[in-house]
Amino acid sequence: MNKYDYLINTHDLKSLTDWGPFARDIYALSHIADRKRGVKFDFVLIPGILRRSFFPPETLRECNCSPYEAAPDLSYFMVRQQMEGQDVFYADSSYSNIGKDLWLGRCEFVNNTDELRASTLLAITRLAPRPDVTPFVPAGARFIDALDYKDLVYSYKRHDHNLTFCGGRRGEQNYPGTVNNRCIGQPFYDKTAPCFAAKKGDRVYYEFEAAPTDGAIYLRMRVDKDQIVKLNVILNGCSSELEISGTDNFELVEISRTPLSGKVTLEIISAADGCGVRMDGFVVGKADLKADEIRFAPLGRAVEPKFADGPIENCDIISGEGLDYSYAVWWSQKESARRNYSVPYLSTFVNYTYGLRQPYYNQWYDFGDEICHDSYILPIEIAPHSSSVVYTLYSSAADTAAAAEAIAKLDKSEENLEKLFQQARKRATIPDGTAAGKKYEFSQQLMRATSLTNINFPISKQGTNIRHHVPDKYYNSLYSWDSGFIGLGFLELDKTRAIENLNVYVTDPGDNNAFLLYGTPLPVQMYLYAEIWNRYQDKEMLEFFYPRLLQFYNFIAGHIPTSTYRSLNSDILNMWDYFYNSGGWDDYPPQWHVYKTKSYQCAPAVTTAHAIRSAKILRHAAQILGKTGDIDTFNSDIEAFSNALQKYSWSEKDAIFSYVEHDSQGNAVGHWMAPDSDGKENFNFGMDGTSPLVSGICSKDQRDKLFGRMEDPEGMWTEIGISTVDKRASYYRTDGYWNGCVWMPHQWFYWKAALDDNRSEFARKIAITALDVWKNEVDQSRYCFEHFSVSSHRGAGCCHFGGLSSPVMNWYGAYFDLHRFTTGYDCWITAQKADENGAEAELSIEGNIGDKTTVLYVAGAGSWCAEYNGAAVDCQVGVEGCLEITLPKNSSGKLVIKRK
Repeated sequence: MNKYDYLINTHDLKSLTDWGPFARDIYALSHIADRKRGVKFDFVLIPGILRRSFFPPETLRECNCSPYEAAPDLSYFMVRQQMEGQDVFYADSSYSNIGKDLWLGRCEFVNNTDELRASTLLAITRLAPRPDVTPFVPAGARFIDALDYKDLVYSYKRHDHNLTFCGGRRGEQNYPGTVNNRCIGQPFYDKTAPCFAAKKGDRVYYEFEAAPTDGAIYLRMRVDKDQIVKLNVILNGCSSELEISGTDNFELVEISRTPLSGKVTLEIISAADGCGVRMDGFVVGKADLKADEIRFAPLGRAVEPKFADGPIENCDIISGEGLDYSYAVWWSQKESARRNYSVPYLSTFVNYTYGLRQPYYNQWYDFGDEICHDSYILPIEIAPHSSSVVYTLYSSAADTAAAAEAIAKLDKSEENLEKLFQQARKRATIPDGTAAGKKYEFSQQLMRATSLTNINFPISKQGTNIRHHVPDKYYNSLYSWDSGFIGLGFLELDKTRAIENLNVYVTDPGDNNAFLLYGTPLPVQMYLYAEIWNRYQDKEMLEFFYPRLLQFYNFIAGHIPTSTYRSLNSDILNMWDYFYNSGGWDDYPPQWHVYKTKSYQCAPAVTTAHAIRSAKILRHAAQILGKTGDIDTFNSDIEAFSNALQKYSWSEKDAIFSYVEHDSQGNAVGHWMAPDSDGKENFNFGMDGTSPLVSGICSKDQRDKLFGRMEDPEGMWTEIGISTVDKRASYYRTDGYWNGCVWMPHQWFYWKAALDDNRSEFARKIAITALDVWKNEVDQSRYCFEHFSVSSHRGAGCCHFGGLSSPVMNWYGAYFDLHRFTTGYDCWITAQKADENGAEAELSIEGNIGDKTTVLYVAGAGSWCAEYNGAAVDCQVGVEGCLEITLPKNSSGKLVIKRK
């Protein structure tokens, strides 16, 4: 029995409750009303200025709203909406869990001006929108999802057989207008791979139990306009042919009208090459079932939420068709109006509907599928240099009476509600480091709140709806490498958040999918695994995730037969079959050229470099766990991949690792040179070219040259950090997304590599520069951005971004969190303890004899010294309170830190 067994067969964040900031488009308190159908209700507080404007707390654009505080378990979170200037006149809207299925909302209007201000508040309940539809079928009929198959087999070998994109089932495609927003069809990423049934012999097989009255089956499917698809349908062993002419719309096609009973087997086989089909599912019903008795409509129309006055003053009750939960909502000040409306997009409606400001105006029906109800409170007067608070309460229960009772029996006095709020607020994660880090605390606080509240539901994965921490609410799906960094950031806040984040992207041993892939397949989960170990020395964690990450590794190392990673004879790994982006750097020049020109025979260095480090991480874990049978494979791979990079990728002339061009047989033919350079300029002067530093395979001379390139202000170093592309390259630009910008994630890799190579000064320079850049931007804008322009030094991209910007939390922790040990890649901590008088750590350090590494330790104020295995070692103070300790590689033993 392992304490992490609760994570078996799930990708959901299991330790969280069904309440949280799960809406994609707006900061709200959401409750999951029906997990299977992905139904949730959103409760949102929207402040405004009296009869002038509303300020919906939107997530998808800059609107002067930012998350400010959050608890790691999301039992409390708060957002600030600036309504006039920066902290001049604003509203803090918070949501606090105060009991089982009972939450407190609080909107505090703060007026720091010398004049009276008058505000308004919309307390809105919304049935959250969904892009899917619901089947409406007559009594005795039912819908079977096409993805609930027993087996799906293509008639030809596909590279995605054991790695379906977006974490779906084989053949799955996200498609609006389908039941559950997914169907059998065209895999999302690889448009060159045929749609299901585009090749003769593709087949899908079903088994289900028929009712005694069943006698008709309809297939809901879509075929491209003016195309013809031919299928063989085998029902309980009896074959028939089906020919469908496409209209571009989903249609119901009758595939059987014969009595059914007991176990039914159904197989659909493509009878000829063609455009393929998109199959949503089947309706099975009585023999006299007619197609016009079946319809599909937006999910909200199926739930039909009902809003009514509650049994106490200032209270609404809410229920919905077929839901397990009902709700009650209460507010502390008398409303001027209560209104219902159906709109296409709530934030746009609130921003641009003039009549919404008038409490007597109530004429918005059937404009869209977002079904809303509001309580409109106005005016709310705030005296100069004071504040005013409106409270709300939210309850869910099996019926409206029970939900209302939970609110009715609560002491709703202002004194008690404020006390409950202050108690909940203490659960927020607030930075509290050494004195030297005080100036960074505000920017760190906003990053913590932003990362934690970047969580969406529903996201459909492998047939279930899950909650998922997204890089930014704009990116409403899995993101593999981004989420690895989200997990690394969460490690600074809460162990459980980090571990459950890791679990999302691995699969149980033997699963059809080697791991969950969306976006760049850079294996950041391996690094998260190692960092969790170094922080906690949790052997059960190491044991639980080892086989899952081994399965992950075996795919990217080419050990799973359907993987095409290792298809080149050079042993340079190549992942272009799975995504266009090897290192996450979308417009990195050679990568972008590969994508544009389909030059897939050109392989980057970064994929192989990170596979080597992954092998080293798992090798060390195997040694701790006693899984010695796997070590030979890791050693063999490390040697083969290292030799491949050194033999084929390293350019001594250019002092860089190169993209390697291969011929049609997979043989390496040379370094890929920049177009229009007459073969004179290497095409990899940038972060891909320096990526083998992460692997630990470089010679001393190579390390000096590569680190030198990154440190050179004429090369890759800028005033705001390391540029993605060397500024001296002819293909460097100032207007790119990555090219001409500084991002945090690969700087984290190189910071770790610098520590690993005992380059503590450069490591510190990377970290402190990043923290200063981050502080400067957040202090000014209150936003957490994706990246920073080398030209402007300011943030850009999504404005509520956790994701790849998460390393700023790791750098703060490494240099300012008291009693924190931080190491490079080769140093594993097997035990540690610390207090105000010193610290001890048992270390196991890999690497070459003669090389050295840096270990950081945040000791705090005072004078300190360090011993390793009883001998004094170099111990310098880089940042006030943080020790930089030099230790020999290829060693093990006890590090002792004590006051002088």
